[in-house]
Amino acid sequence: MAMQFLRLANLVPIATCSPNNFDLAKSFGADEVFDYHDKNCGEKIRLTCMRYASTKGNLRYALDCIANAALCYRAIGRAGGHVATRKVVKAEWILGSNMFGRSTWPERFGRQPNKELERFGGEVFALFQRLLDQGKLKHHPLRVVDGGLEAVLEGVDMVRKGASYIRILRTSYRRCARKVSDPRVKGSHAGSRAGSRTGN
Repeated sequence: MAMQFLRLANLVPIATCSPNNFDLAKSFGADEVFDYHDKNCGEKIRLTCMRYASTKGNLRYALDCIANAALCYRAIGRAGGHVATRKVVKAEWILGSNMFGRSTWPERFGRQPNKELERFGGEVFALFQRLLDQGKLKHHPLRVVDGGLEAVLEGVDMVRKGASYIRILRTSYRRCARKVSDPRVKGSHAGSRAGSRTGN
């Protein structure tokens, strides 16, 4: 999704991923793709940037979702490698659910409802919807796995083994509620909530 937004912003996306996902990354707009397992990945990205007149041989920005900062620093090279913050800017982490204006997690990692984030989240979701309606964004390939809650572990195992598509685990309200309402499970009153969220 990030690569599609970079394209819409007239930037040149360079992606790192597993070789199994090279074609998928390119289909989402990546100009170049590199294997993040390659120990020389950062250096190869820097050399590739030399070919782009728009970068003047330097990578200026790096977006790290699940890797590590070291790779980003190696790829950016002399054009970056430092993080500078202003005193008036408060650096903190934000959970996705904060965008709904709700509190999340207990202390010390918890966050109280934030109206500013809720407003910003509404603007972002409206933008997403507009781009989807215009056909400018596409989702990852989908696969439905039957089996209710029992299939969750199967789906997690598929992702762990490096599958390149997203799974949707389908379950029914009754089955989910019955499973969560098992007397051996603490907090069984949560059954109706779990069923309403996953059922359809």
